[in-house]
Amino acid sequence: MIILAPACWEEQQPPRHLGKPAPLPDQPLTLPPPSEDPPLAEAPDPTLVPDAAPKAAPAPVPALSDGAGIEDERNTIAVFQTAAPATVFVTQSQLVRNRFTLRVDEIPAGTGSGFIWDDQGHVVTNFHVVAGGDHFSITLWDGRTVPATLVGGDPQRDIAVLALQLPAEEAGKLTSVTLPPAPSGLMVGQKTLAIGNPFGLDHTL
Repeated sequence: MIILAPACWEEQQPPRHLGKPAPLPDQPLTLPPPSEDPPLAEAPDPTLVPDAAPKAAPAPVPALSDGAGIEDERNTIAVFQTAAPATVFVTQSQLVRNRFTLRVDEIPAGTGSGFIWDDQGHVVTNFHVVAGGDHFSITLWDGRTVPATLVGGDPQRDIAVLALQLPAEEAGKLTSVTLPPAPSGLMVGQKTLAIGNPFGLDHTL
């Protein structure tokens, strides 16, 4: 089958003639010399700059009336001086058998804080401080280390009682903790001070 289609063509435009180029100059072009750099702005004379507005002097800190400070600090100091001598450092050790030599060694296993409860040499501490211990020792306010025995403990309330191995006359000379006259009158929100031996730092407030 033969398909006939009309022939399409584009009419050709006659070429455009450009103008004649301008004749080159007989002499070479010379450029003007570069101009000098503009002068830099001069910095102002600091002696002529007006001073800024003077700052107000800080308010003076009121001096304390004495070395003890305000009344609250005096109360804290008094409580520490009263309770610190009753605070002790508890150390417990355990007997461990060496599986290679079969020798039984005593190794430190725990430390904590406690306080002397009465003039009979009873010491109150936390149960987790003495849990699993075989031997116990108490370091007193004056630096003495005294052996102690476990009287009993309550793991639910995390409390335990130790007894110092001291003669009765010496135990009676120890400083015990001073309790408030009416413990039932204590209220939530009242100020509380903690005195102990954390990480071996004795009598930390």
